[in-house]
This record gives sequence, structure tokens and C-alpha cells, in this order.
Amino acid sequence: VALIEDHDLFRAMLTDFISKQGEFQVVISVASVNAFTEILLGHPQSIDLLLLDYQLPDSEAHETIQILRNNFPEMKIVILTAFLHPHLV
Repeated sequence: VALIEDHDLFRAMLTDFISKQGEFQVVISVASVNAFTEILLGHPQSIDLLLLDYQLPDSEAHETIQILRNNFPEMKIVILTAFLHPHLV
């Protein structure tokens, strides 16, 4: 599992929670798409699932998903959001 979330406390809590489940291992936990991309390009590894914050300071989720789909088509992506508006969810 990889996690891109810009809120440090939430990212740490979610990383800890997932790691304690026993079935999953968080291999990347970063605050930005740029950091995630640098890690993948520097040390390619198989990511089965990406938890992606919808609103990040360095990227829009739609753009990020399109880039990742083109380069890592097998990666599953789940969008995380705190938005309450149905048209955004």
C-alpha cells in the first residue's frame, strides 16, 4: 500500500492503522505526488493499492490518476476526501 496525504497527522495515523492490520504493508507514505514520483522512479516497486488524497498542494487528483494509469496500469487507486459535496465525491 502507498499513501499520498498532505496532512501529517492523518497520514501518520492512517499509515499506523493500516500497518497494524497484518494483511497490508505501507511501503510508501508521503505528503506529495512529487515525493511519490521521485520514490517510484528511484526505486521502482510494485504498488498494489494507492490511497490518494483528493486535494493536494502540488497536484490535482484527476491529473495524478491519469499519469499513474498511463505508467502503472495495474495499480489500484482509492481517493480519500473530506469533501461533503456529492458532485466532488
